[in-house]
Parts: sequence; structure tokens; C-alpha cells
Amino acid sequence: MSATWLRRYDAIQCAGSGSALRGPWLPLPAVRIARVALAVVLALCLSSCERAGAPLPQSQYAQALPGEWQGSVGGAQESIHLAADGSFRAQVQSGGFIGTTLGQGSAGTLRGSWTLQGASITLAVDQASGERAVDSSTTSTIVSFNQNQLVLEDAAGALTTFDRAL
Repeated sequence: MSATWLRRYDAIQCAGSGSALRGPWLPLPAVRIARVALAVVLALCLSSCERAGAPLPQSQYAQALPGEWQGSVGGAQESIHLAADGSFRAQVQSGGFIGTTLGQGSAGTLRGSWTLQGASITLAVDQASGERAVDSSTTSTIVSFNQNQLVLEDAAGALTTFDRAL
């Protein structure tokens, strides 16, 4: 027969074994449950880190970029859809990253194409609703990129973060 309780600061004799144990007031099954619970919590923590994603290698940028992205600069929300065929559609705000880098200065919709060379992404505007875009293209550098988050830096050094729309 084994001891089912461990007692803090007091030695107790395990029935049949002759050995003394010290420990907290916990039944042995509770210790096992606590170990399993700790393992589950650790697994959940690790899986939440995986959701944020590890940085992608540059060789995977072209495959991972297509999709819907949302960003915010100075309180201005912008979204851009990068299609796998190299086209894009962006809803821009006057103070937003895309609107500012293209010099548009007003809200509207831009359409065009995107290309990727290394860590540089270039947007070339074919159509603009509202006011016409001052610059027909802009290039930004990918500072960091994981499956769900993209950080871009424009030529002036301004950074913005785009999150993948789920």
C-alpha cells in the first residue's frame, strides 16, 4: 500500500516501504493532475506563439504576401488586397501609409500591380478613384514579415504595420 498524502514539514512513513517523505499537503493523484495541467498550459502557450508566426525567409515572401492586409497610421485605417496574379486594390486614407507614400493626400481606392524584388515591394497605380495619385508607383522595404503581420518602411523611413485580415 502506498501513501496517498504528503505532509509539509513532517515526515511520514510510507506504508510498506519504510521510507520517509516530506512535501505539501497534496494527494498523489492531484500532483499527477497538476503535471498534466501544466503540460496543457505549456502546449497552449507554444501554440499561441506559433499563431503569431516565426519570421518568414525572404524566399517565401512572394507566396505569403497575397491576401487582405489592414494597417493603421495616425488613426487612419487602410486596407490592401494583394492578389496572387500581381494585382492590388487598396482603400487609402489621406494620412495613411499608402496614401502618403503615393502622395495622394486624400481618401479613395487605388488599383494596380505589385512586384517583389528581394525585400522590396513596389506598387504601381493604374487607376485611382477620387483624386489622382501624384506618384504612379512607390517602393517600400519589408522590415519584418510573418504569416499574419507585415512591417513596411517607406523611402522616408516611416514604418507601418499591416495585419492579415482573417
